[in-house]
Amino acid sequence: MTAPVIEAGHRSQRHWAVWLALGGLLAALGAAGVIVLVGLWVAAPSPSAVALPADLGPTEAVRIPSASGSLLHGWFVPGRRGGGAVVLMHGIRSNRLSMVRRARLLHGLGFAVLLFDFQAHGESEGRHITFGYLEAMDAAAAVDFVRRRLPDERIGAIGTSLGGAAALLGDRPLALDALVLESVYPDIVTAVANRIRLRLGPVLGPAVSPVAATLLVALLSPVLGIDSSALRRSIALAA
Repeated sequence: MTAPVIEAGHRSQRHWAVWLALGGLLAALGAAGVIVLVGLWVAAPSPSAVALPADLGPTEAVRIPSASGSLLHGWFVPGRRGGGAVVLMHGIRSNRLSMVRRARLLHGLGFAVLLFDFQAHGESEGRHITFGYLEAMDAAAAVDFVRRRLPDERIGAIGTSLGGAAALLGDRPLALDALVLESVYPDIVTAVANRIRLRLGPVLGPAVSPVAATLLVALLSPVLGIDSSALRRSIALAA
């Protein structure tokens, strides 16, 4: 009389095991979906209208085609002959306006200056921010523009945050005589974790960002088409 009870108990255990497995699978898929959405949110474009400051000097609006697929919008400020030139590369979720103070200082010293918006920033089109992957192509295009415009001048660049990473991550070194890096991320996981923490705020950010960043970096290639191994080169090149 006990055998049917034992068999029913085994069936019940198997039933619950199946439901637990399905529940775990759904939870994993849900977590992956949330991470993808957070990643798309963090990497969303940062477009904005950019008005020319009145006191920047004689300025030429320029459009620079980039291998990233974007037509970069920027300003070129001529300098003194023989004074050199500097390319200014802004940080993430910013635009060329953040580099205007540097441009004023450098132009006052006689330098020619190029300020531009990276792809997916400011007035330059782009589907998503790529933490330096596509932006490295923009950096190369900007430097090549100045090199063609001023072939006999010494050329330097200042890159802040994303701008610094873009200056380091290209397939070939930028054709520069000097390079200044400011606040470049040490590795891609840290960079993504910082952006997630800022976007989620002081309550959720610290708890969610470390795990979310690690998972998101693993999904960079299939979701955003970014080669995460290429982004890791920044720390080695900066060291």
